[in-house]
Parts: sequence; C-alpha cells; structure tokens
Amino acid sequence: MFIRDSFQNIKRNSLMSVASVLSVVAALIIIGVFLVFALNLNFMTGEIENNLELKVYLNDGLTQAQKDSVKTNIEKNSLCKSVTYESKNDALTNFKQDFGDKSYLLNGYEGKNNPLPESYIVKVTDSTKLKDMYSYSKDISGVKDVVYGEEVVDNLLKFNDMASVVCIVIFIVLSIVSIFIIYNTIKLTVYARRNDITVMKYVGATDCFIRFPFLIEGSILGLLGSSVSILIIRNIYYYVIGFIQGGGTGLPLGSGIAPPGIIMGQVTLLFIVYGIIIGAAGSAFSIRKFLDV
Repeated sequence: MFIRDSFQNIKRNSLMSVASVLSVVAALIIIGVFLVFALNLNFMTGEIENNLELKVYLNDGLTQAQKDSVKTNIEKNSLCKSVTYESKNDALTNFKQDFGDKSYLLNGYEGKNNPLPESYIVKVTDSTKLKDMYSYSKDISGVKDVVYGEEVVDNLLKFNDMASVVCIVIFIVLSIVSIFIIYNTIKLTVYARRNDITVMKYVGATDCFIRFPFLIEGSILGLLGSSVSILIIRNIYYYVIGFIQGGGTGLPLGSGIAPPGIIMGQVTLLFIVYGIIIGAAGSAFSIRKFLDV
C-alpha cells in the first residue's frame, strides 16, 4: 500500500521528483569521480607494494648446502612470503633486459667473467615490515648484502598513508556538501505538499503514518538517482580505460588501472546504500517541521 502510494505521489509531483533525482545524480557523480580516482590510487599503490622485494646477495664460493641453509633461515621468518633463487647467469640476463637496446654493452661478461653474485629474491607478507626482514636477513651466515631500496619503499609507504587520509577527508567534505544539496531539494518537494500533511494531521493521522510514505518516496528517489549515476560513472570509466589502452595517453601507470569489475562493484554497492540512506534521511529531516501543527 505505502509503496504503491509512494509511486503515485512521485508521479503526481513529477517535477519536484525529477529535481530530487537530478540532485542525487549530480552529487553522486561528483563523489563518484573522486571515489574512482581514490580506489584506483589505492589499487595501484597496493600493486606496487605487492611487488616490493628484497635481494639477499650470497657470498662467493658457497656450497649448495650452505645456500640451502640461507634459504631455510629466510623461510623460517614469519614475514617471508616467498623465496626465489637467482643464479649468476639469471642475474646477468635480467640485467641485460634492463639495458634494452644497449644490452650489447654487457657482452663478454658471461661465464667466469660474470661479476654478479647469486641471490635470493624475497617477498614479504607485509610491505611495511620490509625493514624488519632486511635486519633479519643481513645477519644470516653466508649473506653478503641485502638490498631493498629503503628510501623508495619508505617514501611509497608514507605517500600511501598520506593519500588515504586526504582521500577520506575529501570524501567526507564532498558527502557533507552532497547531503546539503539533496536535503534542500527534497525539502522543496515536501514543502510543495505541506497542505496534504496538514490535512492528514487534522484528521488524526499519526506522525509515523504521515512520515513513512515520505521515507519510502525519499528512498525510491535516492535509489533512482544512484542508479542513474552508476550508469554514468560506469560509461565514463569504460571510456577512460579504452582511451588509455588505445594509446590516447602517455601515462606509465595505464596498465595499472584497476579492472572495471573491482571498481564498479564497490561503487555500485556504495551508491545504492548511499542513495537510499540520503533519500530517506532527507525526507525525514525535511518533514519534521511540518508535523508540528
């Protein structure tokens, strides 16, 4: 009954209903664009952090048993996620790949002339604990040196923490602005029907009976607005991905952009819940003054 009446009221007050939906759409698109950026930033930094690793260089002349002992000691640490052996030849091959077209400069360093040491490539379970793993690994017998790019890692982790705080603050500010816009738009919708509320009060209707249809209407309008904004954000995101993958930009992180399934899944869930809550809350606050008759 209430749901049917709500749809009838939305249809009867179509102009104000459309205005409410458009305000939700406008607010959520602003939040959505920022949210997609924040989620991608979090995704890309997470990908980079997952690829952080230590290189544990071995002393020259170690026997196989001694090499295995170093590996075993590394694996004993609970922070160790994986350990991969890199021989001298593998190290040279990888080094040549880094040189690209200039790899010929390294010709002649094969075999006995190879100056690169053997090593273990270690990945950790928590990128913030790389320094702890570094301190542990360098004290293992048979280890010549341990390298993990301390300055780069520290700066990356600091940037990630700072970006998370900034994203949260901006999201809260945008949410407050959006709530204010939506609240005032819904308030106009309720104001246009103030006479209906007054009549219902005079014939003995309770506050809950009057308020409930407005809450449903607000939720429906919020849901409609969030659905439209989801479709718009989705199309924009697919366009941006196509533009980047098509070579329309020189961004080096293009390949690191989060897949649509990951981003749109989170955006859809948040927007649906957000739209319903904002619509219902806007109606609830807007109708309060008209119930005091």
